[in-house]
Amino acid sequence: MRADLRALIDQQSSELPEEVLDRVFLGWTPLFGLVTFEIFGRLDGTIEAVADYFHHP
Repeated sequence: MRADLRALIDQQSSELPEEVLDRVFLGWTPLFGLVTFEIFGRLDGTIEAVADYFHHP
């Protein structure tokens, strides 16, 4: 996996450490999934207080 991360970093001519990009992917993936669920109505009938859900810490 490090090689894949390094290849992505090198494509952008960046000096970003692989560990940082790894953390970005770890944060981005659930965020992307959650927003997608909201957009396509997958939270309907599951979470009634959607606004509260998106604003909880």
